[in-house]
Amino acid sequence: MDTDFIVKHLHSPTDAQVDHMVALADRAYGQNHPSQKAMVGGDWSLHPILLRAMLRAGALEDVIYVVMNKHTEEIVTVSLWFPPGRQLFSTDDQKALGFNDFMTKISPEAKKWWSTTYVTLLRDFRRDIFSDEEGTRRWWCPWFTTDPNFQQRGFGTALITTIYNKAALHGGFLGLMTDREVNVPKYLAMGFGIRGRINADAPTGDFPVICLTREH
Repeated sequence: MDTDFIVKHLHSPTDAQVDHMVALADRAYGQNHPSQKAMVGGDWSLHPILLRAMLRAGALEDVIYVVMNKHTEEIVTVSLWFPPGRQLFSTDDQKALGFNDFMTKISPEAKKWWSTTYVTLLRDFRRDIFSDEEGTRRWWCPWFTTDPNFQQRGFGTALITTIYNKAALHGGFLGLMTDREVNVPKYLAMGFGIRGRINADAPTGDFPVICLTREH
């Protein structure tokens, strides 16, 4: 990774940093991103609202890790890494920071998908591929994006290495999911292996859910 950039645990992000990270991720995901499209019910205007809710929940839990330019402090990679026992939108306090408002804005069809299909699918999938003991050691990433203008420069790899080293200190390992086959080789190159895969049904179009873990 370029020596002008550093991996940083971002505590209490400013409003300007939140705005920047939301815009970065909105560009990086793109309107045809299968799972993101499903989560907003096909209404991409709601995507920044969802991203902001995720960031605020992440800030509350102090789980935001970024790559930034050490001179300008421009953020180029954003991720959320929840340590064992904690999850995104798992508490009322987290949901109150934007997620509840987001849910009032999506269509009834999308709201039903969130509350039934999506939640149940991911819960059962994780239960099938991870033991209870592994759940006590698993660091989980629900958001990992790099600015399209800064990709292929080793920023994602540097961030993953930092988090893995942090988790490994206590016998932990990393887990995440992707809905794009094109991303799988990238994660494999970072030391991940495929743990399992399923297909997710959604009103906006079905998509694969591929779980990967880094354990070594």
